[in-house]
Amino acid sequence: MDYLNSQQLTRLDGYFRRFMTKGDYSWGIGNLGTFAVHVKPATGGKPQQTDIKLTFDPSSNMYVPSQTDVTIHETDYVLWHIESTVATAPTVAIVGNGPVPFNSRLLTDEDAFSHFFMLPGVYKYVSSGGAGGPQAGTINVAAPPPSPPKPQAIVVSISDGKPPAPDPVSINSGDTIHWDIVKSQGCIIRSAS
Repeated sequence: MDYLNSQQLTRLDGYFRRFMTKGDYSWGIGNLGTFAVHVKPATGGKPQQTDIKLTFDPSSNMYVPSQTDVTIHETDYVLWHIESTVATAPTVAIVGNGPVPFNSRLLTDEDAFSHFFMLPGVYKYVSSGGAGGPQAGTINVAAPPPSPPKPQAIVVSISDGKPPAPDPVSINSGDTIHWDIVKSQGCIIRSAS
């Protein structure tokens, strides 16, 4: 986690710290007390992967999916991974229909198939292999997630005899806190233990 140590600050000085690591931070100023900063992870903007494991069950002679119905965002992708400890497990194919159909080749143990979803909508898929018949599932693709928020600077004012404002501070990772010293006496901003 980020460590705070401003050294000696006096009136009209400032101390800046950009927080890149999510978590809860405590900081203090001399004997004024301990204060909090909560850093949330920035969200949105990056494609996400959803894993679906297809495990062969010899007792039913079927591939059993780890999940059959998932919800993702446009520009996310799904990875189907075939797992079997049976040497004679049949091959399996994953076939889907929806706004953009998809079809894997025949897959065997430890093979994987990935599909990148570029259009929102409902995609129905089946994984066929084994005598137990196809296993069906649904991929619900929602509109793209919001873009990550732009980094911003938050000002925390420190003045004589008053607690810092705002307290606690809640920011996203990548944001910067600027401690603005408007008090007449010097101070040091440090991580609290």
